[in-house]
Amino acid sequence: MTLNVNGRLQGHQGEYSTNMMGRQSRAMIRRYARSSKPFFLWASYVAPHSGGPVERDGPRPVRSNDGSLTHITTPAVTRGARGHFNSRIQRAAGLPTERNVSDKPEFLQRTAINRREQQAMLEGARQRAESLWVVDQQVGRTIRALRATGELRNTIIMFTSDNGYYQGEHQMRQGKTTPYEPALRTPLLIRGPGIPHRAVRDAPFLSIDFAPTILAAAGANRPRSIDGKALLGAARHGGTRWRRPVLTEVLYVPKSGRGSPNSWIRSAGLRIPGMFYAEHSTGDVELYNMRRDPQQDHNVAGERRYADRQRRLARILDDLRDCSGASCRRPLSSW
Repeated sequence: MTLNVNGRLQGHQGEYSTNMMGRQSRAMIRRYARSSKPFFLWASYVAPHSGGPVERDGPRPVRSNDGSLTHITTPAVTRGARGHFNSRIQRAAGLPTERNVSDKPEFLQRTAINRREQQAMLEGARQRAESLWVVDQQVGRTIRALRATGELRNTIIMFTSDNGYYQGEHQMRQGKTTPYEPALRTPLLIRGPGIPHRAVRDAPFLSIDFAPTILAAAGANRPRSIDGKALLGAARHGGTRWRRPVLTEVLYVPKSGRGSPNSWIRSAGLRIPGMFYAEHSTGDVELYNMRRDPQQDHNVAGERRYADRQRRLARILDDLRDCSGASCRRPLSSW
């Protein structure tokens, strides 16, 4: 791996990127802690993304029921972590899966997952967990560095991911760029001054909320053009209900269409309390009652009893997908 450090290339060939990222984070903390000025550190670990070198115990390509090859990609894992979860993880998290996906758009339909694929997915799940175990260790060491330098008591820490990942849900062997909860939802943990221990907040925190929340924590002014909301107060005091519609956007690139943007499929969705609605550039529409069907197994788009809700959600989505600034923060009651 080669890093660009303020315009200078810095080689780290042969190093495990997670350990290297942790060491660099701790070095920056020790350096900036010497100053009375506040600092911002963003450590973006590669794990559990797939990467090299390819290991001998990695899953080999196997045949699916339609004759195509399924190749479960895996992250590289250090020796100390390899096999750590073999006895604890006995199946991929998304199994058993939805049996009938005929109500899904055709481009999202898959054949049933066979036993050979399940075994490959199991090995993939174990290796992903192994790579994240090393991330956990580095995060722990980073927090200990903050404590040792006296910075922890005055530091807000946010731990999240850029996307979720399929492990069998909806017959998806792996991947992320489709509009369902396993890919769209990500964890968010926040700790710091004034944030109560083990408190859980139910209101959604969106990716567009990070910038205004961090600006609020730093006491900086927030530009009016920012789409998101500052939610530091909600983290500290709670009392915030789900008041905004959540816009989701994904871009699906079929394997046969790589390099040909005309074959890419764009999807825009809308998540509100209890409902999820999505429109695809193929003309397909999906609607799910998240209270009755939290797994999104039954697409109710087009059903008479949901016709009014579908029309209203389509209207909100049409307005929201082109929102900017304050219009993106409008409460549900105003739509």
